[in-house]
Amino acid sequence: MMEVLFVSDDLPLSQAVRRTLESNGFACTLMTGDGRILHDEVYDNGDAGDTADPRPEEPGEAKPDIVIVDDSSRGWTSERFDTFMAHYPGARSLLLTQSAVDTTSTPSDEDMLTPDGTLRMPFSNAELLAHVETLRPDGSSPRLLIHGDLTLDLADGRAYYGESRRPLPLSPREFATLRTLIEADGTFLTFDELGKAVCGNGFFGYHDIMDNVLYSLTRKLRKLGFFITQRGDSYRIL
Repeated sequence: MMEVLFVSDDLPLSQAVRRTLESNGFACTLMTGDGRILHDEVYDNGDAGDTADPRPEEPGEAKPDIVIVDDSSRGWTSERFDTFMAHYPGARSLLLTQSAVDTTSTPSDEDMLTPDGTLRMPFSNAELLAHVETLRPDGSSPRLLIHGDLTLDLADGRAYYGESRRPLPLSPREFATLRTLIEADGTFLTFDELGKAVCGNGFFGYHDIMDNVLYSLTRKLRKLGFFITQRGDSYRIL
């Protein structure tokens, strides 16, 4: 089981993140910005005043695979971040930041934090899980692929919209087409490129199959507010 250390002074956010991670098979430890571990009773009661461990976490006590640091209040400097992460050698890091750009000041290069990944707030549970999956230290392929409110479970071949746990009614070829378009990251793919990716090289007669797949997939996605753009014989999804 992967161990995640979540560092934040926002108790409701910590509770929500912990619930999401633990319900999806991760172990999650909560820590305040000054190094106090939040025990189960804090998580249950929502009161960090008396039940948080008053002793700062010592280097090496926790051995997380991934450390998530909440920087939404802009309280972390690069020096503080690097010093903190030095306590957990080998752990990957994910930084939570504000979505809005602060136009009143521009941080210098020396003040820029250097995490392995960055997730802007607000975010969905699916986005959080996808970012955590991409940081797996074992180098295994990510299980989830996120595109807006679409979540693709690559292991099970299922797609979900929003926070729904009910998979979208996609055929295997529709799923493969959607995955190929999302992984292209906005680049146009030709009809033949899609056909080879979905049906494989040497598959004769895929044109009629792909015509039906693209028509059906476009119709299903349009109902969710996603659009496959066609330019000549090329396609992409934004």
